[in-house]
Amino acid sequence: MGAYTPYDIIELVPSAAVATNDTMTFTYPSGAASRYAKTGEKLVVQGLQNTLDQAADTFTLAYGASSVVVTYKDATSIPAGTKVILQLPRAQKVGVQILPFFVNLADIAAGDVLTTFTPGFNFKILSIDFQTAKAVTTASKLATLNMEIGTTDLTGGTVALTSAACTPAGKQVAGAAITGGNTGTDTDSFSIEASSVTAFSEGSGWVMVKLQNLDTLNEFENREWS
Repeated sequence: MGAYTPYDIIELVPSAAVATNDTMTFTYPSGAASRYAKTGEKLVVQGLQNTLDQAADTFTLAYGASSVVVTYKDATSIPAGTKVILQLPRAQKVGVQILPFFVNLADIAAGDVLTTFTPGFNFKILSIDFQTAKAVTTASKLATLNMEIGTTDLTGGTVALTSAACTPAGKQVAGAAITGGNTGTDTDSFSIEASSVTAFSEGSGWVMVKLQNLDTLNEFENREWS
């Protein structure tokens, strides 16, 4: 029995020395590139007793369908026959859910679109997007949506709604990447706000909030596996 390991370990023993800017190809043990978080990778060079965190001056990665190519950037060459271990963190997809909040665009004014929604568990907001239901036909309308936890805005995650972006029906308006301030406790609430509004005349859709239950993720990662 052992704890779930949220990363894959891939080993390679190069037959020739690996110098600065040389490449090594590691084949995934299972799955594909979408399996991985693509951040926080580590390279362990056993013979040199060296552990490198991914960075521009240590090593870079190019993810492919069944393998990842590592370009070695460190100044110390890896001798031939030295075991090299690549640690790839897996994407944390456990506990992820999408919460849709329906809005009539003509009802949007500066201020809250949704006020103090409490999920009731420790959470992380992963993204916010808009999915058009009824298309906008009147030109030159706009609003910017953002989220806050408590009274603190997330860093990133804004959604720029415009007349042109909200047509045809079914079109998605992707939000900007969220880069910080996006975790809350089981008693915290989040809100969706609008700003820079030029009032819409028509149109509707769903604000799609992708949320991760951190309690579920923690339970999964600490479960004992046979």
